[in-house]
Amino acid sequence: MPITLDGTTGITSPAIDLTVTPLTIVDGGTGASTLTSNNVLLGNGTSAVQFVSPSTNGNVLTANGSTWVSSAPAAGGTTIPAGTRMPFQQTTAPTGFTKDTTAAINDSMLRLVTGSASSGGTTAFSTWSAVTATGATTLDTTQIPSHTHTAVSSGATGGLQNVEGNNAAFGNTGATGGGGSHTHSLTRALKYYDFIIATKD
Repeated sequence: MPITLDGTTGITSPAIDLTVTPLTIVDGGTGASTLTSNNVLLGNGTSAVQFVSPSTNGNVLTANGSTWVSSAPAAGGTTIPAGTRMPFQQTTAPTGFTKDTTAAINDSMLRLVTGSASSGGTTAFSTWSAVTATGATTLDTTQIPSHTHTAVSSGATGGLQNVEGNNAAFGNTGATGGGGSHTHSLTRALKYYDFIIATKD
């Protein structure tokens, strides 16, 4: 299509008014007198363009189904539903997560299960790890192997003889031992890494 200029107002064919300030969308402009620095421009039909600011450091331009917004990137490139609980090997929860500071969680060990997730126990990990010996136990007759002791009566044959050639008589052997308890040493200083549990905001 040929373009005709009238030398005053601009192009007359097709009809474009170059005297309008700011230049409208229908006349090929943005409809805005200024463009905000470092913002992304969005089309807005016949109205002036819209702007999306960078917002928080590290944000990305994301579609919400109807327009574009500046938002934090999803972890791993996927959307993590709000309320998801995850472990992190760091002291502070990452951006977008809230650290769970429930007292019962502190000083606990992780356990992997194939069924329902739960919790339990009462002994703290540091307490368990600090134990260096078993509890003391005093043995009684039910805990030792069954056994007998042989004694020889006076006049019996086959026994030891005294210096006079007679069979010796034996009583009980001499007693020894104090009946005390004993322990066994343990090494339970397992290597570990501390994790926190954080919930997706």
